[in-house]
Amino acid sequence: MKIIELKNISKHFGSDLILDNISFGIFEGDIVGFLGPNGAGKSTTMKILTGLLFPDSGDYLYRKESALSSPGLIKNKIGYLPEVPPIYNYLRVIENLNFFQDIKGVRSGRKKELNRIVDVCGLGEVKNKLAGHLSKGFRQRLGLAIGLLGDPDVLILDEPTVGLDPIQIKETRKLIKHLGKEKTVVLSSHILSEVSEVCNRVIIINKGKILTEELTENLVKKIHVNSYNVETIAEEKDIINELEKIEGVSKVAVVDKKTSGEISLIIESNSDLDLRKDIVNLFSRNNWTLLSLSKTEPTLENIFMDHIKDKEE
Repeated sequence: MKIIELKNISKHFGSDLILDNISFGIFEGDIVGFLGPNGAGKSTTMKILTGLLFPDSGDYLYRKESALSSPGLIKNKIGYLPEVPPIYNYLRVIENLNFFQDIKGVRSGRKKELNRIVDVCGLGEVKNKLAGHLSKGFRQRLGLAIGLLGDPDVLILDEPTVGLDPIQIKETRKLIKHLGKEKTVVLSSHILSEVSEVCNRVIIINKGKILTEELTENLVKKIHVNSYNVETIAEEKDIINELEKIEGVSKVAVVDKKTSGEISLIIESNSDLDLRKDIVNLFSRNNWTLLSLSKTEPTLENIFMDHIKDKEE
């Protein structure tokens, strides 16, 4: 079931068109990667999803009801972590959480909720520290904790690992995956590896337009191009002709030649099968010298760049 659906949303800032008639859906229980380069329209979309911005046209449905006609509908249903967490540095961690409970109108079970969220977000050791003294990683955890207040159904996270060191990034991603077991999560990012590791679905946006919306694993399979890197000593024409005859091979190209006679080749395949055995057998039958053979599987980076390139062309 779609918990969120945007229909034909457009947004201008002055004369600049930021979102151009975009439509997509978020299914309950998803961890969705909203992926695009800087300036693609990600943050604007996040703010529309949280009710902080209204579009110029289109509709936003939350559980099939219009969140634009009834803005209060999503007030306590969606938790939001902006790129810069809304933290008061002169308040302690627990005081920040208490303050935002007041803002969100949490009345009953306040202490129980605070204890639960402090535990989930790993804030126990710093809960009595001034927020201004927290590391960047703990500030991000506090921002996530604020977003969780009121037990929302959906978490909107805008670039949640920006500015973190590698250890903090790893911890934050682990926390997001844990939260995704109970919440629907929409994760905005321009970091491809982050989306690939954390998210089960991907939406790619560029220049205010949705380029694709797909399950992460299906997206990789849909644009399935395996590459094989070969280094050999053989006659260039003969080896290319024979490699192209292998079933599943779509392209063979020379990428380097050395005076010693060594040739570096790249072999591309749109087959799901691993062709390394066929390549080795070919070399063996022809008594060609195979110096090295390696396989490179498709990545989200390849897919992202292919989508951007195709649209620009």
